[in-house]
Order: sequence, then structure tokens, then C-alpha cells
Amino acid sequence: MSAAVLALTLARYEHSAVLTRGLLLDSDGHLLAYTLEDPDPTWMAEHAAAPRCIPHGVYPLRARHAGRWPGILARRFGAAFGTSIEVADVPGREAILIHPGNRTADTRGCILPGLGVDGDAVTSSRAAWRRIAGRVLPALERGEVRLRVALFAVADGPRQPGGPSAAAGREAS
Repeated sequence: MSAAVLALTLARYEHSAVLTRGLLLDSDGHLLAYTLEDPDPTWMAEHAAAPRCIPHGVYPLRARHAGRWPGILARRFGAAFGTSIEVADVPGREAILIHPGNRTADTRGCILPGLGVDGDAVTSSRAAWRRIAGRVLPALERGEVRLRVALFAVADGPRQPGGPSAAAGREAS
């Protein structure tokens, strides 16, 4: 019998010179959180060495208990944030985390979750992180968690996280 796999999707719906926005969806297409990332450097060639969002693909998620970032997050946000969620096996990158933060200034290539969007920021990031951690960390103990990152065209626009259904959209070609 194989271990259970939880599949999440990061459906990106907006790229600009300053940010990348997306929706983090569970395997049923329900919205867990809005996401904010650094911009994609392919949209701005002169900044190719700058922090950037991770490339589209499928990545395993792992619990990260040690290292610099879990300690920093625990000191800043409290002991509950001492275990980080790492996006692993990103080519040429390491320590890519899903962690609280509201603006791209709060990240260097990581994924910031929020329960809402306000201008160039996500809101209620700690609550969104707790929601994600509540699904991902127990699933990691039972099996595997994978994150699929793709560019999507959002059909009906985003709906509030935790609602009966979210606009999963369709994958852009």
C-alpha cells in the first residue's frame, strides 16, 4: 500500500515587475490562501539575479525544523512558527519556504500566504500560514505532500479562503 499524497496547487494569476500573485488550492480546488511572491525575472530581464518566484513545476513539500529560517520565524512570530514548510528540489535554489509575511519586502524568493489581498500585499498572513500548516504538517506525517506551481487563468476571480468552492480556473497554455 502506498502512502497518502496531498496535492496542492499554486495557481498564479498575476505577474508584474514587482510581484507575483496566486491562489493556493487544495486537492479539491478549495482556496486555502492567496499568495504573494517575488516577481518572475523573465518579465524583467535586467533583474535576472534578483530574488524571484520559483519556476513552474511540481515540488515536494517538507517540514523544516532546523536551520536559520525556522529559528528566525519562531523568534519573530512565536514558537508555533518554528517548523517551516519548505518547497524542496527547486532547481538551483534552497530554503524556499511558505511563511508569514505581507509584502514582497518580507521575502527573498519564498511564498507568502494571506487570507485576503490589499493592494500589493496579502493580509492575515499568520492565520493563513496556520491554516496551511494545519493541513500540510499532519499530511507530511502520514505521507507525501506535493505542490504544483502553474500559471492559471482564473475563470471567476478569487473567492474568500475556506468558502464552499474557489475558482480553480483553467491552466493557461
